Amino acid sequence: MTGNLHATVRGTKDGSRTLLADSFVSNVNDESVLEICGLRLRALNQFASNGHGDMEPFSRLTWKPALDLLTNKQISSLYPPERAGMSPDLDELAINQLIIFRETYPELFSNGSRITHLDRFLHWIRDKTSQVLAGQNLALARTIHCSTSQRLEVIKELGAALKQTSSEGRIMCHMYENLPAIFEGQKTGIQVALHGNLLSDLYENGDLLREGNRRLAQVVALLSHQNPGMAVLEVGAGTGSATREILKALEGSSMRRGYSEYVYTDITSSFLSNAEKQFSAHRGVTFSTFDMEKPGSEQGFSQKFDLVVASNGTFSDFWKAESDPNFPRAEGPFLSKRMWQDVLPQSGYSGLDLCLDDFADQPSSSVLVSAAVPHVDPSTSVPDVDSERVTLVHRGAPNRFVRDCLAFLGAQKVRACLHSTSTSPTPSMRRLMIVVDIESPFLYDCTGSEWDNLQKCLVSAESALWVTNGGLLLSRRPRYAMTEGLVRGLKTERQDFRISTLDLDLDGGQPVEAALEVMMNLERKTFMNFHGQRDWQYRQEDGITPVSRLVPDELMNERFRGKEARTRCTERTKLSVLGHRPLQATKNIVATDVPFYMEDKALSESSLQSHEVQVKVKVRGFSLE
Repeated sequence: MTGNLHATVRGTKDGSRTLLADSFVSNVNDESVLEICGLRLRALNQFASNGHGDMEPFSRLTWKPALDLLTNKQISSLYPPERAGMSPDLDELAINQLIIFRETYPELFSNGSRITHLDRFLHWIRDKTSQVLAGQNLALARTIHCSTSQRLEVIKELGAALKQTSSEGRIMCHMYENLPAIFEGQKTGIQVALHGNLLSDLYENGDLLREGNRRLAQVVALLSHQNPGMAVLEVGAGTGSATREILKALEGSSMRRGYSEYVYTDITSSFLSNAEKQFSAHRGVTFSTFDMEKPGSEQGFSQKFDLVVASNGTFSDFWKAESDPNFPRAEGPFLSKRMWQDVLPQSGYSGLDLCLDDFADQPSSSVLVSAAVPHVDPSTSVPDVDSERVTLVHRGAPNRFVRDCLAFLGAQKVRACLHSTSTSPTPSMRRLMIVVDIESPFLYDCTGSEWDNLQKCLVSAESALWVTNGGLLLSRRPRYAMTEGLVRGLKTERQDFRISTLDLDLDGGQPVEAALEVMMNLERKTFMNFHGQRDWQYRQEDGITPVSRLVPDELMNERFRGKEARTRCTERTKLSVLGHRPLQATKNIVATDVPFYMEDKALSESSLQSHEVQVKVKVRGFSLE
């Protein structure tokens, strides 16, 4: 209530840190004076920023691999495992611990447990120890004929050594020592694992998990390069071991973070308080509970995410997978690669697109990548990628590369035909693969009729991939860059035109077959991306296809800030400190979802221009909990 006016505000939660609000102001006669509907309130640190503005005037072009054009072999070569495998001492310690536990508490194995997951654990212990004692595990053959005293000595010696060097060894020994208390109901497994930060230590420093988190962060950083404004949802974040690596890779604590919003969730709120403290320096991170087995719309998540990250998200339901009617797993919750390949398409994903194995000598994948298949409205006209013919546009007589390309497409069951720039195009040429820049730069020495015919091809086509052979990533043959300049102009004039460029380096020793496969995939991607695409300029080096982004040049900007920072800087100041000091925005405010800066300005009513307004600001805090 203010004077003779009454204000009412009502809001609803929209996402993890956003409010949708309606505001109504009425007079004493209950007549409406002001209505503001659909007001969106977001936490300040959710705003994306491209840097320090005029304090970072220098930029440079950087190239990184396009993740969707990488093969498993290529991504494995980019991010190879650091270790050959897990220490065999851990396996020897574990099996001796389990055998001693079975010998010491035979009544447990006879009677079982009334708690389902503990009873399943007992069966698993019996199965594993029986297999080893029967000689079915050659790697642990030397443990078969050990006496009880020898096993206890192994547990003592190996345990003491591994506690000093291994996160896995520390938590294994602690869990082993507490197994009787767990089965007697005095403690739960998670309580034991959380003691002394052992679980956090395992996630942060354990060989297997640390390796997986490191490489997961590298893959996410590649995605961020292609989509710096992506919205990320992490489910089952737990202690935050994966989050820590990802936010570091995405520069979450800088003004140039590689995401617009990062939502950290777990099924329970017990991890959230510590996570908020741990990641307080990172901008754009919000925290919320989330159950992945329930629809997001029922939990306040209405926004769409570009990336969903799930890392080590099971503990109490470890044995639940045994009863899965479609993909039963007796060894725990994790799916094999073959299972992932089957289950992902059933859930609206493309399949197992990429996977990175943990160790060189022990193939088990810690990073799996799958793309969501977009839902297409049946009433919408959708290009049928298999029903159209690809036309290879070339110069003069088909050279060897053109013939190889035609043969390769045929072997891949892609319908293709040839067309020379010396003849006029036909109306059926809808999908073009332009290969006129292989032996020499077309725009440098083409004839007038060749140029006219190529123009006609482009005007009638629905999509085009223009391939050059300039080795431009290493600036080998700069004249070929004229093509990229031309296509940039075409993209400016016809923003809906589906056209991409791919520069090869065939004269630098690039394998032709690898280049042909990328050409086929990129032509299909260009044709099918009928909603428009962010990237259109691709270059190849050593079989890898990177894309470019403009990023701040740290060295040049640091030099600039060293000269300018003394006189040009900003600082955060509370409104209560400013009092009634007049301020003016430093630039025109054209959007509500980006921060702007204020500077001191002497204002009076007479000094206001016709397009300016004077605003008195008051602040009201909102709790989103």
